[in-house]
Amino acid sequence: MKFETEKSYNAILEESYNYFGAQGVSIIGEGYKEIATNQALFESYVESLTAGASANSAATMAQLMANTNAGLLHESSITGIQPIASLSMPVIRKLWPKFALKDALKTEVAKSPRFVVAYTKPYMVKGDGDKVYLPNGLRNGGDAAVFGDSLTAAGKKTYVDFAATTVAAGAAVTVDKSADSAITLASSTSLAKKQPCDELWITEVKAGADADHLAAVKTFNTRLSVVDTKVIDVNATGAAGQIFVKFDKVGKVVLAYIGTGIVTVAGKIGVSSEYNEDSYTVGYDIKRQDIDIPTGQHINAALPIEALNDAMALYQIDGTKETVDIMTNIFAQKLDLEVIDFIQGSFANQPGNEAFAGNSGYSEFSATFNCNPAAGFAGSPKAWREELKPMIDFIATKIKNATYLQAGIFTIVGNPLDINLISNVDWSFRAGQGNSMDGVDVDYSTGTYVGANAYRVIASVNVPAGALYIVFTPSTDTQMTYKYYPYTFSTEMGYTDPNRSRVPSVMMTKRHTFHEFMPACGCIIVANNTGSPYNQFGTAPYASLPNA
Repeated sequence: MKFETEKSYNAILEESYNYFGAQGVSIIGEGYKEIATNQALFESYVESLTAGASANSAATMAQLMANTNAGLLHESSITGIQPIASLSMPVIRKLWPKFALKDALKTEVAKSPRFVVAYTKPYMVKGDGDKVYLPNGLRNGGDAAVFGDSLTAAGKKTYVDFAATTVAAGAAVTVDKSADSAITLASSTSLAKKQPCDELWITEVKAGADADHLAAVKTFNTRLSVVDTKVIDVNATGAAGQIFVKFDKVGKVVLAYIGTGIVTVAGKIGVSSEYNEDSYTVGYDIKRQDIDIPTGQHINAALPIEALNDAMALYQIDGTKETVDIMTNIFAQKLDLEVIDFIQGSFANQPGNEAFAGNSGYSEFSATFNCNPAAGFAGSPKAWREELKPMIDFIATKIKNATYLQAGIFTIVGNPLDINLISNVDWSFRAGQGNSMDGVDVDYSTGTYVGANAYRVIASVNVPAGALYIVFTPSTDTQMTYKYYPYTFSTEMGYTDPNRSRVPSVMMTKRHTFHEFMPACGCIIVANNTGSPYNQFGTAPYASLPNA
């Protein structure tokens, strides 16, 4: 079957009710047992309920419904499938669009209460050195023992040529690739380096403690003139003469000092990649993260029969339906509050954010925007508010620099009071203007705007005023910052309300978890947001007004 799109939630539910009713199946009450136990009917029911939703939302809701139905079937061996359970699927259909902050985190529906997330960490390594994980290993220079230092030329790795050895005249010495040091040459001493090379750097020549102050690092390129002899003049206190640098046809390096005294020569040699003598090994580690979905959070509502009957007789109000609707709204709001708590906790615990406390204090990824224009600012208050955007770009770019994540989108989350400071947002829909999300009336606004980065904007009254949170979500599955794992949302009877244990009750439960793989969020504290710098509400004489 195929359902039309662009329908309201009530229209979708009514259409589904009528469709299955025509087949002799009721989707509400006792009839739901037939749907729950028949896979074909259940899939058709899910398709009907998710009609009109976006593709991503429909897929998420369908998986949540499947999880919830599986849980109901498992519990049916103990309590049977209660008629109230038939409201579980409509509740999910109405709850998910009401969840304002679901787009602030990447969402993946959990298919079991315990599972493993596997991901890879690529690295580069040379020899038996330490692994340098990518991409940050390349971005920040990585391990100096692997990637060399400022003397590295054109991407070549430089082996240290000179071991800490004092050489007597005429002695034979084997030179290896050891730690950064120097070799001491007596008069008429020659040394050999058997490794093929492209370049040789002589960084320092000393006679005792007195260094020959070289005008610059002396570099010898042997690539095209391997048989030439290069000469370094030595003129230092206690020594005088010349160091001869010769390269034979196979790249062997010979150093010889002819002169008086003893000199120390320090430097590096660039090993040729032509013979595949110098190479990095690329690999990856497989990391695993165990994810556990905790036990559900329950809310209960007592349903005394007399009150239900009186509400219907006097006010034509279905008490059960009204109660479930209230519980759905509570769950939607609690979900938003849990996301904000999770983001705030992650932000406060990031490296560099130890000083953050509430909406005050300094941290590495926070800043403060004062809505009152700075002294001497000649522009209008509206022009001053434009200064908020460069601040957002600055924090977002700092997050990128710190995490080395590039592909993705930033989400700005805040209370409408603070979000309204951002001008030129392209709103998909705004609360209070008769718009809906996936056919459900909602009280939040979403939109986008482009600055130095692409931003998604979410304004919700569930976010405390006074701060804007900037959260980065990578677009690839191989990179993860935050994930939200919903599992089940169930509506059931058979549980007892601990506060009203003598009457029937309806219980609603949700099971989900949040997980931080890599902290990637920032905060802009919004100070003195009174709507206008000329708005003095809250100050004398207004502060003395009696409370209503």
